[in-house]
Amino acid sequence: MSLFKSREGWLTRVGFGEEYDTNNICIANLDSTGEPKIIVGSFRGILRIYQPKNEVENVNQDLLLEFQMNEPILDLKTGRLVGNDGETFLAVLHPRKLSVCAISRQDTSQGSEFFYNITQVYHHKLQRTSCNMVLGPFGQVKGKDFICVQSMDGMLSFFEQDRVAFDRFLPDFLVPGPLCYLRSTDTFLTSSSGNYVEAYKYNTLAMSTESEKKDNPDKKAESGGAGGGKRVRVNWKCNIGESVVDIRCYMSSENNTTILVLAEHSMFMLKENGSVNLMKKFDFNPSCFVPYDSLKEGTVNMLVASFTGSCYIFQNTKLQWTTSFTNVPIFIHVIKSGKLKGHIVTMDEEGNLAVSYLGTDPAQNPVYTTPKNSSINNPRDFNYSETDIELTRLYQIIREYSSGMKAPDMVKGSFSLVFEPITSLNQRGYVDPKSQETFPSVTLGVGIHMLHKVSIDKITLMVKPRPPLVSDPPSVVLTNVGGSTFESLNTSLSYRTYRFGSTPTPYASFTIYNTGDGVLTDLSVDVVAHYNNPYGLPRSVHNVARLPLAIGFFGYTPEKSADFKVTIEANGNVPSMLELYSDIDCERYGGVANCIALKSYSGDIITVISAKNSQKYRMQSNRFSSLHVVVKDFVERVKK
Repeated sequence: MSLFKSREGWLTRVGFGEEYDTNNICIANLDSTGEPKIIVGSFRGILRIYQPKNEVENVNQDLLLEFQMNEPILDLKTGRLVGNDGETFLAVLHPRKLSVCAISRQDTSQGSEFFYNITQVYHHKLQRTSCNMVLGPFGQVKGKDFICVQSMDGMLSFFEQDRVAFDRFLPDFLVPGPLCYLRSTDTFLTSSSGNYVEAYKYNTLAMSTESEKKDNPDKKAESGGAGGGKRVRVNWKCNIGESVVDIRCYMSSENNTTILVLAEHSMFMLKENGSVNLMKKFDFNPSCFVPYDSLKEGTVNMLVASFTGSCYIFQNTKLQWTTSFTNVPIFIHVIKSGKLKGHIVTMDEEGNLAVSYLGTDPAQNPVYTTPKNSSINNPRDFNYSETDIELTRLYQIIREYSSGMKAPDMVKGSFSLVFEPITSLNQRGYVDPKSQETFPSVTLGVGIHMLHKVSIDKITLMVKPRPPLVSDPPSVVLTNVGGSTFESLNTSLSYRTYRFGSTPTPYASFTIYNTGDGVLTDLSVDVVAHYNNPYGLPRSVHNVARLPLAIGFFGYTPEKSADFKVTIEANGNVPSMLELYSDIDCERYGGVANCIALKSYSGDIITVISAKNSQKYRMQSNRFSSLHVVVKDFVERVKK
């Protein structure tokens, strides 16, 4: 193990409470600046674009775009997806939708300031739930890229830009695996549940039998039919013997192509015909990898990250260097152009995004020694007059910022969103106009806590709960927020102020009620504030509030059996069920110390049972989707 750690030249946290996977990030040059952009999309559907400038102190200013999409983001790719003009567009894969978007840069009136916009060029609705996708010039087409989407049940859907081409089912399919396109042979590479790496020619897929249903994929088309053709057949396959983590194709400067397969405990280097060229056995579990250019002819350099946070640098199968990261990467990439050429980009599943480089300073308390000719060792050579001028200039900058003469240009640092604790529940807060049935509601108080003495002309507060919850009103506008002192907030707002702590805070209230129309899947509420900073650039602040369980469930009579069951084992003592759910009247409906039941307003009954002689707890219901909210709430109650 090396004593050296990677040096983080740029670090940020991409959102809070969001989750990411290997395909949720890509790096590409989306404009004419020549600098690569880091594009990140979360499962919550938030798309962000960063341009690192190697300045750790001002990392928030590197956020170029933040956009909320309506569906989870599963995969991101960039390519020539519109016409033949060679411009780069962004492909965003959702569970049932494929969107192709244009990212454009717009300058402001100040000239030196700019911001980015996203525009959807076209989209395709998907017949089946998608898993991942790959781009490339399928069929050796020139000047443009096509898209191939792999579904969860093994269907490959091909799109020739804005036109749907065809669909094909992979034979003997069980679970989806990594998908890669080999340009030199016009071949698609994937892995099967039998631990094989399989290759399918594009021409073979295009000329094979058209598969509309998976129920009978082996059905042969008649020779004279309109959909006639051959069955989908594998071009070649290679037995890896392990589950495949990722597949990459690397083309060297000599146009030699190597297929790199990362397995659970090994690395395989395959030739274009599927034969094994080299193989390396690991003594660790790899999480991700990336190949990059090698200066030595006939070799491939690779960065392989592990679940212990270590990074191993290989040249073919020979270990050249070992370093470590502060997190466990699920994505790793080497920047190949721009000012940050050669830097390493990593991101973990919680959204910790870093741009690092391989340093040579020992990580364990390095001892600093000054050079012999340093001005510290030679005080006579020290220029005191220049130092006084520099110190005066710095004092002037500090006074300007502390007196509010110059508003700091911050992306998300002007204020934060705070929430008033929810203490009461209105059981008859909403009446259905058709059935006259009543549903509960709560009041959510949102405050603007100013972090700096800046003035903001308008802040738009938007509250978005999960269906079937609805916010009334969905948004409010606060005007003239801020000033030279916090006390001016009381007179500058038409809304009442609420004291969060010791500072008066601009306050707006939202009524969130349950319509009873559907299954409640989450108790969290997204609160977003949009505003323009002092330089006129659009910015946003995001926070998540949590609603009480009683807004979606009430006490009910426990049931003995159910179709779906979830068992949780605790490592400590848990209070009785009546104490744990003291905010819901369960005892009235027959709840006891080790068994209570909750009923949702959509009609689902969830029974919570604790074992008498062990720390095991079981939640059961006849609908599996209703268990999610109760299980998540139970875990949080136990942690408290």
